[in-house]
Amino acid sequence: EEAGLKNNIRALFWYQGESDNQGMLSSTQLSTQQYKNGFTSLQQDWKSDYPGLNRFYIVQIRHGCGISSPDNTLRVQEAQRQLDKESAEILTIASTHTSQLFENNGLGFCHYNFVDGYRNIGDWLTSLVRRDLYGASMPAAIESPEPISANFSSFNSSGAATQIALTLRDQQSNFNLSGNISQDFRLDGGSYSIQSVSINGNTIYISFSRNSGTFNNPTSVSYRSHQGGASPIITNNQGLG
Repeated sequence: EEAGLKNNIRALFWYQGESDNQGMLSSTQLSTQQYKNGFTSLQQDWKSDYPGLNRFYIVQIRHGCGISSPDNTLRVQEAQRQLDKESAEILTIASTHTSQLFENNGLGFCHYNFVDGYRNIGDWLTSLVRRDLYGASMPAAIESPEPISANFSSFNSSGAATQIALTLRDQQSNFNLSGNISQDFRLDGGSYSIQSVSINGNTIYISFSRNSGTFNNPTSVSYRSHQGGASPIITNNQGLG
């Protein structure tokens, strides 16, 4: 206000959500919709205080920081993904291609070093700001890889699905798979075992089998990520996971 800048603030960076998950930081768990409602309320207040605001950059949280389950983390991650899809003013990037520090205070893997951590996130955000606020020509891969569809792509002799093709938005980028990422995916709607995950072009192939007692195909696929190091991970040619 004293510098006369209040009405000219154009963008806000948001990295928050770990404490909205049940675990070391909270005894309660927000649902996906509750998190979205809270963010939208804040967004309205910010725009009231700073009338020039029209861009909101969300860094999607990672599992860690004492959160009790990756499925809890997923509720907030999904809220942040949906906020991006539902507003032209919001863009969410993943923080997966970073290495978390282990902290002996009950939080486990939580914060980051500068190298392979906060610097990565700062560089990714800088590219977006250069494009969105200053009109620089930037490649499409400065945004995180994004799934756009999922379909069954292979079946056994009895007609049961055995593979899912998860197609990523074309970023005119080469996608790279590092390590065995099978454990980071989960298939819902029954009990399934994931045998392998591979990538070809911009399509991820998830091969799986039904476990005993399951007689139907999966109804959805979830990517839950992991805590600790960046790998195993899928990245684009700008280094975003």
